[in-house]
Amino acid sequence: MTLRTLPILAVALLATGCILDPNDLEGGGDGGPPPNCEAVPICDDGWVEVDECPQDDVDCRERSLCGTTIHCMPAAQCLAFPSCRPDEEQSEEPCGEGEADCRQENLCGATIYCRDGGDQCAAYPSCHGEEVPTEEPCEENEELCREVSLCGATIYCREDIGHCEAYLVCDEGDEESEIACDPDADEPCYTRSICGYTINCRPGPMCDAEPTCEPWEIASNEACFDDEWGCRAEEECGGIIYCREDPCADGAAEPAPPPDDDDDGEEDSEEAPRDPIVACP
Repeated sequence: MTLRTLPILAVALLATGCILDPNDLEGGGDGGPPPNCEAVPICDDGWVEVDECPQDDVDCRERSLCGTTIHCMPAAQCLAFPSCRPDEEQSEEPCGEGEADCRQENLCGATIYCRDGGDQCAAYPSCHGEEVPTEEPCEENEELCREVSLCGATIYCREDIGHCEAYLVCDEGDEESEIACDPDADEPCYTRSICGYTINCRPGPMCDAEPTCEPWEIASNEACFDDEWGCRAEEECGGIIYCREDPCADGAAEPAPPPDDDDDGEEDSEEAPRDPIVACP
């Protein structure tokens, strides 16, 4: 081979792509990546790739190729480990092709894969001191039961029976029933729950009677006085009246005579009147 053939061979190798033009590695004429350049930079043996060079680290350097730049530092100086954000889940499984919610994290030669969906909420709901947590939902009319939700978990707090002194009653006019309410039945029945106990309430018997006094009594809405003689209360179906004896009615009991203040031992000649105030016709 003569010296005249060497330039011709170099041109041929360059045209076939067997030799890269150093200018192509640095970029095109407009400063962007060179055309048809798919090479990627790598760190030398004993060096590891990092996201960025630490500040004032003189041993960290950049490597650029085909428009891509990486940072390299000696492996012996890199002790950090990559990590994901709090809202991501760390995985060793590589991101799938086109997986939008996955990214690769590299640091000091180690690689992990971060995916969305990490649990940011590790708290669990709790009840107050005098409540007990249960998994059974509160009933529709259950008193002293409340729902507590936190971080996707739900519990139901009920009054601790040991601290609960409440007493269950039905509404006025309704009565407690031993037969459980049927939610599928068309009947006026409801439940009341408190302190871990439940009762069933149904309407009581229809009551339209009114209280009445005896024929020899007079009905009044005025309550009896303390120790009032001849006065009593009469109740019926939730109504109440006060009955006093009619002093003029046949069969009325004679009031007790007033005490005798005479000490002379002689009987009174005159009979005490039936009522000093009311005069019967």
